[in-house]
Amino acid sequence: MLSSEQQNQAKFSNISTAERAKWLEAELERLKNSLRTGQKGLANWRGGEMAVSAVPGAGKSHSLSVAAAIAIAQNQLHSRQQLVVVTYTRSAAANIKSKIRDRLKDLMLPPGGFIVHTLHGLALNIANSHRELSGLNLDRVTIVVPNMGHRLIRGAVEKWIAGHPSQYQRLLEGVQFDGEETERLRRQSVLRTEVLPG
Repeated sequence: MLSSEQQNQAKFSNISTAERAKWLEAELERLKNSLRTGQKGLANWRGGEMAVSAVPGAGKSHSLSVAAAIAIAQNQLHSRQQLVVVTYTRSAAANIKSKIRDRLKDLMLPPGGFIVHTLHGLALNIANSHRELSGLNLDRVTIVVPNMGHRLIRGAVEKWIAGHPSQYQRLLEGVQFDGEETERLRRQSVLRTEVLPG
């Protein structure tokens, strides 16, 4: 029995390029329509910088994956001309990367044309790509990879928090904080394990 992906590929092997383009355009429109009114601006993005900020659970990952798939399809992006998606945490980067790949698979497009980085990963990539300007030589530098068990990083984070309690509190509360204990604990965990160690 053929998987749904294999069935779709078989179906498209027998249609013209014009029919395929028409199908793709209809699918892109369907994706746009899956977004809420406030998210549709993402799907209409045509280039340049864009920032998306929203509270947890607002649908950032879904809307960004839809917008990315639309941009990749409409601009025929590939490995030498890519969409760059930047986020704060490694877990968010992995999540958005997976969702973009899922959208591209749904559109029967190759899983490329984009790259997802954390802010720190993007900085490292740029510095490594321009060694003559950055002075970075990864052959002579050891990069400390943050993880929960790494004593050096955990100690440095705790020391910074102890020395900067008001700044840490502002980071913890953010712009929109309703005081809910579970949200405070979640933010505290993300700050201590992903944002500050970076």
